[in-house]
Amino acid sequence: QVGTRLGGNSVALREFWGVPALLVQNAWLVATLSSARPSRWCLLAFAGSTCLFEACWQFAPFVLLLQMLSLLGAHVLMCLPRRNLGEIAAALVLGTVAALAASFG
Repeated sequence: QVGTRLGGNSVALREFWGVPALLVQNAWLVATLSSARPSRWCLLAFAGSTCLFEACWQFAPFVLLLQMLSLLGAHVLMCLPRRNLGEIAAALVLGTVAALAASFG
């Protein structure tokens, strides 16, 4: 989609790159949640897609905070075991740290 500015036309990339990355990240989250004991590769793919999502969109941490709060709510309602919640939270933090390291060198 092309937007207009004073200097001419520009392409709005941030949100349009962020949405596909969010869909990939959510697909890996669903794959992680669907197994009783997620594999390391699944958790690493979730962490990598989280890193990709944060690299693509500047407002990704707010979406990821809501995602983590919803997982915490699922744990409180006894729909998500504590072990799975901890593994998913660790993968989310790993993805965030990797995105910060990639952003700031």
